[in-house]
Amino acid sequence: MVSLTKEMKDALEEQRKKRLLDSIPETIRTILSEYLSKPEPEARTISETQIKREEPSEPLAKHK
Repeated sequence: MVSLTKEMKDALEEQRKKRLLDSIPETIRTILSEYLSKPEPEARTISETQIKREEPSEPLAKHK
């Protein structure tokens, strides 16, 4: 069981009607499923181009 504020209940009720769903629990499951199935934002991941761009500022000294 989950407790909801009036504001949350109203927002969920609006989403339920918009998505033509039958209940608030179904709406919550749908929203969570959509949220959790999205890939992480690019800002959080390192792409290959970012890795290639990063070069040392000074050449590494050769070991003798």
